[in-house]
Amino acid sequence: MTNPLARVVMNNVVKKTGETNVNTSYERESNLTSKDKEIIKKLINRESEVKEEKYTATVLTLDEAADRVRNRK
Repeated sequence: MTNPLARVVMNNVVKKTGETNVNTSYERESNLTSKDKEIIKKLINRESEVKEEKYTATVLTLDEAADRVRNRK
């Protein structure tokens, strides 16, 4: 499962070297779902915008997590 763009680039490199056994069935090997593809198409065509979230995950140290578990009693 590789990046689709990298697959195209490598395909072009192989074509330039003259090798003939190139697998060009991209649909079977794609790691993107159809929903993912539609989202990317909409972003490229500027039909939608990326929404940035203002909330971030709280990072705890191991000691803080242990204290929370101990104080749950």
